[in-house]
Amino acid sequence: MRPHREAAGGGDRDGAGDDGDAPGDGDGRDGEGAGAGAGEGGPDRSAPEDTRYSAKASGLAHAQLLRYPDGSPVPGDGPGIGTGNGPDVGHGIGRDVGHRVGHEPERIPVTGHNVYVDLAASGTAELVMEGLRAEVLARRPLEPGTVGPAPGPASAPDRCEPVVTPDVEVFLDEDPPLVRRALDGDGAPAWPEFGLPLRLGPGRETRVVLAPHTGDRGLVDWRLIADVTCGGRRSSPQWDFQVTAETGRRSFRTDGGEEPAPAHDATAHWKPAWPPGSSPRPGGDGPYGGETYGRDPHEARYLRSRREGDFVRSVRELLGMRVWLPLGGHGRDFTVAHRDGERLVRAYTSADRAGRLPRPPDEPATVQVRRFADLVRLWRHPEIGLVINPDGESELRIPRSLFHRVIRIQDGGTG
Repeated sequence: MRPHREAAGGGDRDGAGDDGDAPGDGDGRDGEGAGAGAGEGGPDRSAPEDTRYSAKASGLAHAQLLRYPDGSPVPGDGPGIGTGNGPDVGHGIGRDVGHRVGHEPERIPVTGHNVYVDLAASGTAELVMEGLRAEVLARRPLEPGTVGPAPGPASAPDRCEPVVTPDVEVFLDEDPPLVRRALDGDGAPAWPEFGLPLRLGPGRETRVVLAPHTGDRGLVDWRLIADVTCGGRRSSPQWDFQVTAETGRRSFRTDGGEEPAPAHDATAHWKPAWPPGSSPRPGGDGPYGGETYGRDPHEARYLRSRREGDFVRSVRELLGMRVWLPLGGHGRDFTVAHRDGERLVRAYTSADRAGRLPRPPDEPATVQVRRFADLVRLWRHPEIGLVINPDGESELRIPRSLFHRVIRIQDGGTG
């Protein structure tokens, strides 16, 4: 487990809140964005639990671009983007990601930097982060002559806090943005112990590290949203950030020409091993496939309803979801679990969960993806039912005798 997973400290952006679901006191682009909240509404003095928590965001960028306000030219650099010279150009380091004060230049982090979310259950209630989402707010061009690379201690990297391997990758060029567990070179989770929902007991704290990515050489304004509950009360702290793929540096070709330097050639920032659309293994997305967070809010609500043991709510959430059904054997049949004399086909609420099913080493990982609502309506086997997320805390057994109840719920009934 990485050292920062526990007792991560407070981060750089303050803004712990006691109650209320306001998105925060500031803006991540100003270096003071602070998502906070402990449920909805004002303080509940009669509540049996202290539902205070803090959610803070900060970041670390080894490469930043300086953007001068009001179209001011880059001092000493002349026209063009990043025409400065010297060994330190393009290696600026700053902790206030997207920081701007008065007429000082705005610092824009380069793609692949670290964004930190520090969570602390400061009351007596358990804190659960159930999902992470991202939104692109705007895309704007960077005017030539108004931006340049931030100088920094490139010659003394031992004085720099390193950019670390993230828990989560955020792909801002996808529509909608893709937020998923970070993958290593083999297509497996970079940190296998990390997953959502993330639960913190009273008095515990942790840090989640994200790496935002874009190929846009303009300015990308984006928002990060965390869906959390504390003592059963729900809120969604959020923070605004900026990022660019422009490094302000150029690569020179042997023919004398030049071109923009790729962001990951000029920085030590995180580079995705498997961008969206690529595959860790030939013929598929591999056993993990990059579990995504925030794209399907139904799954977060399904997991919560299972913890509460609510069958009807669980089914209602499943009816808005897709499920992954692993195939096995030479006939590539559905895999079956046995529960109290019932035979139940295994189905999972994510590709990652489906990939955890043990299989012979020479048998490739193969799954079918179906809409749960269609799967139940078109089910033809008279005896075999379904089990959702078997062998986990969110397991839901649906024997064949209960399919009629699921269909009633689908048709708007109470089940």
